[in-house]
Amino acid sequence: TAQISWKTPDLQTHSRQGSLEPPCRLTMDLAGRCLNLMKAGGAFRAPIRAITVTAGHLLPEDERDSQLTLFPKNDSRRKKAEQLEETLFSLRDQFGEDAVRRASLADPKKQK
Repeated sequence: TAQISWKTPDLQTHSRQGSLEPPCRLTMDLAGRCLNLMKAGGAFRAPIRAITVTAGHLLPEDERDSQLTLFPKNDSRRKKAEQLEETLFSLRDQFGEDAVRRASLADPKKQK
């Protein structure tokens, strides 16, 4: 389950939640679902002061079930994305949170 809450400058809190179908492992899937929930809740009609994202009903990797697909091409793309994310987590564990980040999160002031 993905849940997103946001607060407006006048301190009103809004919250939406929805399931992740099919179950996912990728942070981009969670982020995309939360963004859709915010759009459906009208979050972007006014300024936002704070955002909270919560993921619930999580399972250990060895307990998760996987839906077989009729389209193996899409399945291999997802497998590559999962491997990439595991590598990123490993790099962050070894070298710190700022070792690798998305280009969209890069601070242009820190560019050399």
